[in-house]
Amino acid sequence: MLNALNVIAIEGKFKRSEIILKNTFLFKQKPTDISFDLDNDEYCILYYIDSTESWFLTNKNLIFPFVRLSVDLSSLVKVDFSNIKENPSHKLINKRLDLFMENKKINIMVEEKSWHLIYNIFKFIISKNF
Repeated sequence: MLNALNVIAIEGKFKRSEIILKNTFLFKQKPTDISFDLDNDEYCILYYIDSTESWFLTNKNLIFPFVRLSVDLSSLVKVDFSNIKENPSHKLINKRLDLFMENKKINIMVEEKSWHLIYNIFKFIISKNF
């Protein structure tokens, strides 16, 4: 679980990036129109929402509400951007990151031009797991 200082650091990374985003938002409350349960001491930090995929980053989990999947942040061991490594010309248009757990990999969609910000946020989260 991320502590309050870790959450403040993530919020600072997001704000300092000064990237203008349309589908990625910073906040600490769950939107009322999205249905998923949070623990009493769990709150949203940021979220990405579009017509094909949405995810919510809380201080405990990465939640994909439309497919009812929740990933405990403490299980994350690596974040990568294989799409850019395979296609360096996609650096400006990349919209995917790879998240790794011990025996599993998931891809998350991110907003165009935001992959490096979200990558650094997940890298920070993973560093707090060790």
